[in-house]
Amino acid sequence: MIRIHRIAHRLVRGRHSSLGKVKSLEELIFLLRKENPGLTLNAYEASHKIEIQDIKVEEKGQGTGTKVIRQLQEYARRVGKPIVLHPEPERGKTGDLMRFYKGLGFVKNKGRKTDFTISSLFGLTMYWKP
Repeated sequence: MIRIHRIAHRLVRGRHSSLGKVKSLEELIFLLRKENPGLTLNAYEASHKIEIQDIKVEEKGQGTGTKVIRQLQEYARRVGKPIVLHPEPERGKTGDLMRFYKGLGFVKNKGRKTDFTISSLFGLTMYWKP
């Protein structure tokens, strides 16, 4: 448990050398999976966005999800692309999931905040822009 906490602390502060020097999204995903056993993360980088297709954390409430999203945000900031996701909460967990993503700066892609370049016809879309 202490080891995981120390790794998380270094990752959040940007002190972890392997994550700070990543050159591609694929490399970042590989390193995040390696350092976070139980993490399911599938994402791809298009010319105008980074899309998270699937993200699941085995043990919730340990800060892993926050750490992973912040690392993805740092990468997105470096390449100048928004992150787009389609949250699919577990039954009865919609409010928790929305608060989690909103707390990390994501907004719902609707109303006055609609960005048609990243919209989806299928379900809710949320985005974060650097």
